[in-house]
Amino acid sequence: MKSFYDQGCDYWFIFDDDVRPVMQGWQDYFVNQAKEGWDFFGMPEYFKDPIVGGNGGEILAFGQCLVQFALYSRKLIETAGYYRRFTNAYGFEDTEYAFRIQELQRSNKLNQGIFGFPCPVRIMAYIHPDDVFGNNPSPFVNMTKEAKEEGVSQNIQEYNQSLEDVRNGKTYWSYEEAQGI
Repeated sequence: MKSFYDQGCDYWFIFDDDVRPVMQGWQDYFVNQAKEGWDFFGMPEYFKDPIVGGNGGEILAFGQCLVQFALYSRKLIETAGYYRRFTNAYGFEDTEYAFRIQELQRSNKLNQGIFGFPCPVRIMAYIHPDDVFGNNPSPFVNMTKEAKEEGVSQNIQEYNQSLEDVRNGKTYWSYEEAQGI
C-alpha cells in the first residue's frame, strides 16, 4: 500500500489470490463510485453479511466486510494509516484495520460517516471470490490449516490490544509504527 501511496495513486485495489475480475471495465466502475466521496470499499460475504444501509444509489452498506478484494484511497491512508504487522503473518490484520475504518466512519472522518462497510451494488458482476461462493478447492493454498490456526492464536493478544488502542482513540498507524520500525 505504501508503494501505491508514494507513487501518488488516488485509488488502488488489492486482491487475494483466489479473487479475480470477471468483466471488463471493473476498475472504472469502482473508481467512478469512489469519486462520489467513498474512501474504502470492502467485499461483503454476500450470503452471510447483512445489508445495514446505503446511499440510495449504487452503494450498499454491509455489517461486515472481507478484504479479499478492496479499494483503498489516499484519504484512507492519510486518515487510518497502514495495516498493523502482527507477530505472525496470518490472522487479524485485516479485521483490526476494518475496526479502525469503522471507528473513523462513526466520527464522520471516512466514507461520509456511513454505518457499515460500503460496497458498490454491482460488485458481483465484476469481481468473483472463490471462497465466498464455496468453490475454492484448496482454501489453504499458502499454508496448512494448522499453520493458519497457529498464526491466529499467536496474534490474538496483539489484536485485542490493538482494539483497545482504537477504543482509546488511536485510529492512525504510520507506516513505521505499523511495521514495528
